[in-house]
Amino acid sequence: MNEINAGDVVILHLTSGATIIGKVEGEDELGLVLSRPCDLIARPVQGQPTQIGFVPYLTMAYTLPPIEKFVMPYSMILFPRQAPHDIAKGYLEATTGIALAPAGASPSLIRRQ
Repeated sequence: MNEINAGDVVILHLTSGATIIGKVEGEDELGLVLSRPCDLIARPVQGQPTQIGFVPYLTMAYTLPPIEKFVMPYSMILFPRQAPHDIAKGYLEATTGIALAPAGASPSLIRRQ
């Protein structure tokens, strides 16, 4: 398995064919503990870059409440990998509601005019 640490946002390719994304909280004897797991949906748009979407995992199109923590069994994980920065940023913004500052942004909370 690739190097995966608590706090990492990871993409898991599952034996079912699904691809999910989540933040690793840790692991136990059964698998990786993920917070706010989501199905990772790629939607090609003609003439534009592929759009990425996040649908809360196992919600049946939002008919069930989102899962806050989930243990993904090791036996279900075909291939784990670190999420690319831009996808991890979008995931964190979508699941927390917090917009992350772009790289190189001023750490100041007060804008000077």
